[in-house]
Amino acid sequence: MTDGVGYNVYSAISAVMPLDPADANPMAPPPSYPLASEWNLIGYTGSVTTMPVGSYLNGLNGKWLTLYRLDPIKGWEGAKPEGIGFKDVEVGRGYWLYLNQSGTLVP
Repeated sequence: MTDGVGYNVYSAISAVMPLDPADANPMAPPPSYPLASEWNLIGYTGSVTTMPVGSYLNGLNGKWLTLYRLDPIKGWEGAKPEGIGFKDVEVGRGYWLYLNQSGTLVP
């Protein structure tokens, strides 16, 4: 798997897919991901297990309209820039993000 590329994985049964990311270089600039003015598949990887949606998407203020995630029990859940919906992004989960104009995600 390649950093910055989103993957949809279908499994007929519940499964855990462990990933072993490379150690980050503390001297390297943070990664950045160009996003289109449409639907984008994004994820969250970080040193803490959760981060507030607004903090994670701070650099996209005024550009993002909605964020969706699929919960295996609850189904689809949404978040809006106004603070409506789920509050945190979580390590290892995937999200569908809709932008009204292109932007760059700098986690």
